[in-house]
Amino acid sequence: MTQPYGLEAEEHLMNLLKDKTINVARESKDQYGRTLAWLIVNGDTINNTMVRDGFAWWYEYYCKDIKILERHQVNARKNKLGLYADSNAINPYEWRRANRN
Repeated sequence: MTQPYGLEAEEHLMNLLKDKTINVARESKDQYGRTLAWLIVNGDTINNTMVRDGFAWWYEYYCKDIKILERHQVNARKNKLGLYADSNAINPYEWRRANRN
């Protein structure tokens, strides 16, 4: 949440989910034991929406075969949407490595 655009991303996500029924399609767990899942609201995949709107990153490592996420991220970056309004936007993995306490 302390990464640039973290609070904006949270707010965007909350607006997408507010007062909605959320379906969770679990995929797997990551190396830290966190559940990796797709969130679906009214037939829309929220994961795709967040990347499309520039408020989430496409994790190529986990989703390299899901090309729609790549296209959404390329488009968001090209159109300077969400976090891509910052020309120095840095992906979460690199940000965490640079900001370890």
